[in-house]
Amino acid sequence: MTLLNMKVFFTTTVALLSIAATPVMAYAAFADSLYFTLDNQTSRTLVEFYLSPLPSTGWEENVLFSAVPQGSGGMIEVEDLHTCEYKILAVFADDVLIEDYDVNLCTLNTYTLIDAALE
Repeated sequence: MTLLNMKVFFTTTVALLSIAATPVMAYAAFADSLYFTLDNQTSRTLVEFYLSPLPSTGWEENVLFSAVPQGSGGMIEVEDLHTCEYKILAVFADDVLIEDYDVNLCTLNTYTLIDAALE
Protein backbone atom coordinates (compact mmCIF):
# COMPACT_ATOMS: atom_id res chain seq x y z
CA MET A 1 0.00 0.00 0.00
CA THR A 2 1.41 3.40 -0.91
CA LEU A 3 0.55 6.78 0.52
CA LEU A 4 -0.66 9.34 -1.97
CA ASN A 5 -0.73 13.13 -1.93
CA MET A 6 -1.17 13.93 1.77
CA LYS A 7 -3.89 11.33 2.32
CA VAL A 8 -4.16 9.08 5.35
CA PHE A 9 -4.39 5.30 5.30
CA PHE A 10 -5.69 4.00 8.61
CA THR A 11 -4.53 1.03 10.58
CA THR A 12 -6.07 -0.77 13.49
CA THR A 13 -5.10 0.06 17.03
CA VAL A 14 -3.13 -3.20 17.23
CA ALA A 15 -1.12 -2.29 14.15
CA LEU A 16 -0.48 1.17 15.56
CA LEU A 17 0.86 -0.36 18.74
CA SER A 18 3.34 -2.40 16.73
CA ILE A 19 4.33 0.71 14.78
CA ALA A 20 4.76 2.64 18.03
CA ALA A 21 7.08 -0.09 19.30
CA THR A 22 9.36 0.47 16.32
CA PRO A 23 11.06 3.86 16.12
CA VAL A 24 9.65 5.72 13.13
CA MET A 25 11.53 8.87 12.32
CA ALA A 26 10.02 11.67 10.31
CA TYR A 27 12.44 12.80 7.68
CA ALA A 28 12.54 15.78 5.43
CA ALA A 29 14.69 17.13 2.71
CA PHE A 30 12.95 20.08 1.17
CA ALA A 31 10.86 19.11 -1.87
CA ASP A 32 10.82 15.52 -0.55
CA SER A 33 8.09 13.68 1.28
CA LEU A 34 7.72 13.44 5.04
CA TYR A 35 5.79 10.87 7.08
CA PHE A 36 4.33 11.00 10.58
CA THR A 37 1.75 9.07 12.56
CA LEU A 38 -1.59 10.69 13.44
CA ASP A 39 -3.01 9.26 16.69
CA ASN A 40 -6.55 10.18 17.81
CA GLN A 41 -6.62 9.62 21.58
CA THR A 42 -9.64 11.87 22.13
CA SER A 43 -13.12 10.68 23.09
CA ARG A 44 -14.42 12.01 19.75
CA THR A 45 -14.35 10.96 16.10
CA LEU A 46 -11.99 13.02 13.94
CA VAL A 47 -13.62 13.90 10.59
CA GLU A 48 -11.23 16.44 9.03
CA PHE A 49 -7.50 17.13 9.41
CA TYR A 50 -5.77 20.05 7.71
CA LEU A 51 -2.05 20.83 7.37
CA SER A 52 -0.97 24.22 6.02
CA PRO A 53 2.59 25.52 5.69
CA LEU A 54 3.39 28.68 7.60
CA PRO A 55 2.95 31.58 7.03
CA SER A 56 -0.15 30.78 4.93
CA THR A 57 -3.35 32.44 6.08
CA GLY A 58 -5.81 29.79 4.85
CA TRP A 59 -6.08 26.03 5.14
CA GLU A 60 -4.99 23.43 2.58
CA GLU A 61 -7.27 20.50 1.69
CA ASN A 62 -8.53 17.95 4.21
CA VAL A 63 -6.02 15.06 4.24
CA LEU A 64 -8.41 12.38 5.56
CA PHE A 65 -10.11 9.81 3.35
CA SER A 66 -12.50 8.83 6.14
CA ALA A 67 -13.31 9.51 9.77
CA VAL A 68 -10.83 8.46 12.47
CA PRO A 69 -12.60 6.94 15.49
CA GLN A 70 -11.29 7.46 19.01
CA GLY A 71 -8.22 5.32 19.71
CA SER A 72 -7.35 4.97 16.02
CA GLY A 73 -4.87 6.62 13.71
CA GLY A 74 -2.67 6.16 10.69
CA MET A 75 0.32 7.35 8.72
CA ILE A 76 0.28 10.72 6.95
CA GLU A 77 2.53 11.63 4.04
CA VAL A 78 3.27 15.27 3.24
CA GLU A 79 4.56 15.56 -0.33
CA ASP A 80 6.66 18.35 -1.83
CA LEU A 81 7.78 19.65 1.53
CA HIS A 82 9.14 23.20 1.24
CA THR A 83 9.17 24.13 4.92
CA CYS A 84 9.12 22.31 8.25
CA GLU A 85 6.77 24.74 10.00
CA TYR A 86 3.05 23.98 9.64
CA LYS A 87 -0.23 24.77 11.32
CA ILE A 88 -2.78 22.04 12.02
CA LEU A 89 -6.57 22.10 12.22
CA ALA A 90 -8.44 19.04 13.52
CA VAL A 91 -12.25 18.96 13.16
CA PHE A 92 -14.35 16.46 15.09
CA ALA A 93 -17.81 15.04 14.31
CA ASP A 94 -19.44 17.34 16.88
CA ASP A 95 -17.79 20.41 15.24
CA VAL A 96 -15.24 20.84 18.04
CA LEU A 97 -11.89 22.12 16.72
CA ILE A 98 -8.24 21.86 17.69
CA GLU A 99 -5.93 24.43 16.13
CA ASP A 100 -2.17 24.07 16.58
CA TYR A 101 0.29 26.58 15.18
CA ASP A 102 4.04 26.40 14.58
CA VAL A 103 4.32 22.60 14.44
CA ASN A 104 7.71 21.39 13.17
CA LEU A 105 6.88 18.42 10.94
CA CYS A 106 10.57 17.72 10.28
CA THR A 107 11.10 16.62 13.89
CA LEU A 108 7.65 15.09 14.44
CA ASN A 109 7.26 11.31 14.69
CA THR A 110 3.70 11.17 16.05
CA TYR A 111 1.01 13.84 16.33
CA THR A 112 -1.39 12.83 19.11
CA LEU A 113 -4.78 14.44 19.62
CA ILE A 114 -5.95 14.37 23.26
CA ASP A 115 -9.08 15.51 25.10
CA ALA A 116 -7.16 18.10 27.16
CA ALA A 117 -6.53 20.07 23.95
CA LEU A 118 -10.31 20.35 23.47
CA GLU A 119 -10.89 22.27 26.70
